[in-house]
Amino acid sequence: MNFQDYISSSPEERLQQFLNTLSVTNRTPEYYVNWRKVERETRKFELELNTLNYLIGKEDIYNIALELFQNQPDLLKAVPSLIASREKVLDILTIDNDDNMSFEQLNFKKIDTSRLNDYLNFIEQAGLLEFLQLHANRSLVDYVYGVETGLDSNA
Repeated sequence: MNFQDYISSSPEERLQQFLNTLSVTNRTPEYYVNWRKVERETRKFELELNTLNYLIGKEDIYNIALELFQNQPDLLKAVPSLIASREKVLDILTIDNDDNMSFEQLNFKKIDTSRLNDYLNFIEQAGLLEFLQLHANRSLVDYVYGVETGLDSNA
């Protein structure tokens, strides 16, 4: 149908033309995952992730992680990737046993070394320490590659 025919047709005819010519999809194969972005985002923290592999399977993981972060606090910058967060400054709601709510913020972009216990408590409460201790296998780089693929799906 040419444009003049389309414009001169009734609203019902235009709607029918529109519905009749809709495509099933606009998704090309490239739509599903931007592999360059996955690679780029994973490589940002490759050194930190390889160092954090040290924690995999450790028995006293809380104290070992605390010592590791005391010696290398910038390792904490990789945590958002491990918990599938694009945000690097996280706002966190805490509810105590009496149902009192409080809010705090943890900045994983600029690590505040005076709050290492806060970072570690968050990591523990988020389930990351348990994952590292009991469920992670070998490579946090490979794990984050998968996380990044999931975050980028249908980008």
